Amino acid sequence: MNCTKQFSILLFLTISIFLPVHAMECKDYFSYPEPLSVKAIVNPYSGGNMLAPLLAPSEVLFVLTTDPSQISHPAFLRSYKPLENKNNIIIYDGNLEGLAVLLRDRKVKHIIPGTESGVPLADQLGDRLQLSSRNAIEFTEARRNKHKFAQRLKDAGLNYVKEEIVSTAEEAIRFFNENGRKKVIIKPPDDGGAHFVIHCRSASCIRKALATIIGQKTVVGTSIESVLIQENLSNKNFTNEYVLNIVSREGVPHLVAIWHYIKRLQKDKKGTLYWINELLPSQGVIQEQLVDYAFKVLKALKTNYSATHIEIMMTPRGPVAIDAGFRISGGAFPHIENMALSTNHAEETAKAYSDHLTEPWVEQRHYKMSQWLATYELSSSDGKKQIRPDLLHFLSTNLSSYQKFKSAYEPGQEVPESIDLLTMSGEIVLAHKNRKILKQDLRILKQMEKNGDFFKTP
Repeated sequence: MNCTKQFSILLFLTISIFLPVHAMECKDYFSYPEPLSVKAIVNPYSGGNMLAPLLAPSEVLFVLTTDPSQISHPAFLRSYKPLENKNNIIIYDGNLEGLAVLLRDRKVKHIIPGTESGVPLADQLGDRLQLSSRNAIEFTEARRNKHKFAQRLKDAGLNYVKEEIVSTAEEAIRFFNENGRKKVIIKPPDDGGAHFVIHCRSASCIRKALATIIGQKTVVGTSIESVLIQENLSNKNFTNEYVLNIVSREGVPHLVAIWHYIKRLQKDKKGTLYWINELLPSQGVIQEQLVDYAFKVLKALKTNYSATHIEIMMTPRGPVAIDAGFRISGGAFPHIENMALSTNHAEETAKAYSDHLTEPWVEQRHYKMSQWLATYELSSSDGKKQIRPDLLHFLSTNLSSYQKFKSAYEPGQEVPESIDLLTMSGEIVLAHKNRKILKQDLRILKQMEKNGDFFKTP
């Protein structure tokens, strides 16, 4: 290589390291050196932010479908951890062919959705580049859109949730009437974080729900133009919901964890909030049904390579998937699963996309737990309170199973009203080898909350 070409490359790198790359700027200025294996992560938010550190820095590119400055939800934006090398951050501008050329020239071998909003583009690029880890493009919409997901389960002969996409209150009320005027859930068809999820039992509630949601923005900043209305399959105590974290490689599913959700009603009773989440053993009558059903769901969507987070209700007609995210689990789960398991959802995802596995990837339906694990979610009912300054000390000295407390808010800082997963006040993590002790500590936390001991009024 002559000195002029060397200088041109150095100058280009020096300038571009400070600027994100745009797909429409794709040109063959020079050939990049071929790394061992390049992986692109589309929208590395939420649980997807764990993936890049598990891969060698020189192997990772970020593809963003939206400039981070356009993300409307602050909690979602906080999860974004940009790469140090800005030349490896690509902001997609709608030019699919240009982006595909750029990724091909960068020798990208795998394209991984970091969060649900990254699924469509990841699928399109994988198909365009004919990557070995691509998923069936004909089911891309079903992997992203809750309505298409339910329709695919129906077509495959699996249990599915009854639902319909509507854009007017009249359409929603017609669905409500045709289904016996039973309780329903109204939510955006392609949002996340339990954002804008409203429970209704009447036509008037349905009208208000549509007026509240339509025209708003999703957590990643896209406009909501229609909503999903679906049957509400929760039991009266909100204790029949489970989530399975699974990773697939070459169509072979690998169960990572089964979590049991216990939720509760919001103050206005128009939605539910996360409350207690407990990691379950993989063996048991309910667990076997959940795993068998979840694996059939993955097969129905021709899942080749993917992290998957499937939310399932246990009902009189058996397991029913109400939602699925084809990405790493959000929230605390992937961060804490190692406390009781030998791995977590993010680590298994990184392994699935590895080109150098040290052992065969086989179907896995069971795992071993070293101890019991649960989280207790704190929620604020009015947005005018602060977390107690001495809460951390109290938890660590009074709970035998206490592990850690996580909150986006500092003691003395006013916390907002909790209306969804992204506005929860904090999370207490418990773990112990004796389940009775863990359950005892959960009872203590419930009593503390009942007494108002988590917060103080300024």
